[in-house]
Amino acid sequence: MKKIALITILFMIAAFSGVSAAEIKYRAEDYDKSFIPLDLVVYRPLGFLTTIVGTAVFIGLSPLTAFASIPEPHDAFEKTANIFIVAPGCYTFCRPLGDTSPVQFPDP
Repeated sequence: MKKIALITILFMIAAFSGVSAAEIKYRAEDYDKSFIPLDLVVYRPLGFLTTIVGTAVFIGLSPLTAFASIPEPHDAFEKTANIFIVAPGCYTFCRPLGDTSPVQFPDP
């Protein structure tokens, strides 16, 4: 039981340590309050697992991605990483709690 509690505490510290209160640019009233518990208990852990699995898939597909990078515009690694790693990572760690909007990639 102590091991599960320790893992949960470490996960919460890792998940929420990157954002300070000064960086939060949203109001809690802007999001659905009934979605917050579901987001915290279900969607964030699933997003974390999806990020881990996506990283493994990205590593496994990297030889094929290298072949896809040969012709112009040479951005296959960036596109593949965005799909398998960045999108689930941003959904899990960058999105405000309770926000249901999809992940938006910044323009290069």
